[in-house]
Amino acid sequence: MSLKNNKYQLVVPGELLVSGHYKIGRGVHKIKHKDRYDFYSSVIGLATLKGNTVSVVALEGVYIPYEEDIVIGKIITVGVTSWIVDIRGPYPAILSVNNVIDRPFDPMRD
Repeated sequence: MSLKNNKYQLVVPGELLVSGHYKIGRGVHKIKHKDRYDFYSSVIGLATLKGNTVSVVALEGVYIPYEEDIVIGKIITVGVTSWIVDIRGPYPAILSVNNVIDRPFDPMRD
């Protein structure tokens, strides 16, 4: 298979995506050969090559968030200094008040 930049292609687990020297993204594993790496899909999904990074967006299973991902969620519990957010993942997210407001927060005063 030959991935083209920013073009999504449907792949299955174990399918060869690209060979060579690339950066590994989500949903991909690599196997080293003598002078190169082969990159394989580890999930059913849409494979893409963005720049020098090969990755697969999973079409099934739960969402596992990574740092700096933008997510949409539903507030399910309101605490004194945080909110618990359902992001439809395997566990809820915790949003701290310090991540929301741009000033020091005092729970006794505010």
